[in-house]
Amino acid sequence: MEKLVVNEVEQNLRLQGQYFDVETGLHYNTFRYYDPEIGRFITQDPIGLEGGFNLYQYAHNPAAWIDPWGLSELLDLVNEAHALLDPTAQKLKTTALGMDSKGGLFIASSDKTVPKIQREWAQGKGINVVNGQGHAEKTIIKAGKGATNIDASRGVCLNCEHLMKEHGVKTDTHTTGKKSRKRLGGSTCSGI
Repeated sequence: MEKLVVNEVEQNLRLQGQYFDVETGLHYNTFRYYDPEIGRFITQDPIGLEGGFNLYQYAHNPAAWIDPWGLSELLDLVNEAHALLDPTAQKLKTTALGMDSKGGLFIASSDKTVPKIQREWAQGKGINVVNGQGHAEKTIIKAGKGATNIDASRGVCLNCEHLMKEHGVKTDTHTTGKKSRKRLGGSTCSGI
């Protein structure tokens, strides 16, 4: 019986099903190439800013957040979930999605309860529903699920921005630069 020398075995499949291109040393994802040395794509996301502000990012947590085509982002999921609401509700409500360090996802609403259509959508995608009162971003943090990233369907208020920074939560959502307005029960977003 001969000893198997691992370096002599050719294996062209890489992380999340990427194909190793021997000539370039890059990993091919159908739409663009990933450079494992720098941990990023070498070309911009073909869907542009719709995929988020970081046009070269692979994914938040490649061990749990699977992005075989190189096209997914948390903001895409937020926009998809928020678009399920009727046009009036879209103007009045905020939808937020959070992700923990293991890639687990959470959805919350500025309503006390996440609307039924969004709950059903979330269940179909394996996204946990978090209900609470106040800003959707605060609801996710207050739930104690260990969110490391939160994105929202509208700009993050100063209060939520500060709360997120206090808890080490990152966001790709733009901030409004304004303090929160009072919500149900007269509470604002500040504090937990």
